[in-house]
Amino acid sequence: MPIDPTTQMSDNALLAAFAKGHADAARLLSERLLPKAYAQAFFRLRNQADAEDIAQEAFIRLWRMAPNWAEDGTKVSTWLYKVVQNLCYDRMRRKSANPKIANLQPQRCFRIRPAPTRFIAL
Repeated sequence: MPIDPTTQMSDNALLAAFAKGHADAARLLSERLLPKAYAQAFFRLRNQADAEDIAQEAFIRLWRMAPNWAEDGTKVSTWLYKVVQNLCYDRMRRKSANPKIANLQPQRCFRIRPAPTRFIAL
């Protein structure tokens, strides 16, 4: 039975519905949380591809743990954003450990010249 998108189910209820096999619950939960997860990752990493990878990995982890979700008052969004934060830290740590990746700089499209040492008087 499909879930009505106009219902105001909580994120926790949607995760529980997904764990019971409702694919519509996953779609609704993704529509709610994916933009914020991506935004958080992009804010931390400043790289679109890395932010997309992090958001995707965080959601994969959410779907995997859905059957074991414990209703202990923890919000799904809080858990997900913490996972995004930790994945970002891992990504930054890995890049700083690999100097070839960490030192990549965008190429400049103009040459910076040193300031003149003398000025012409008018």
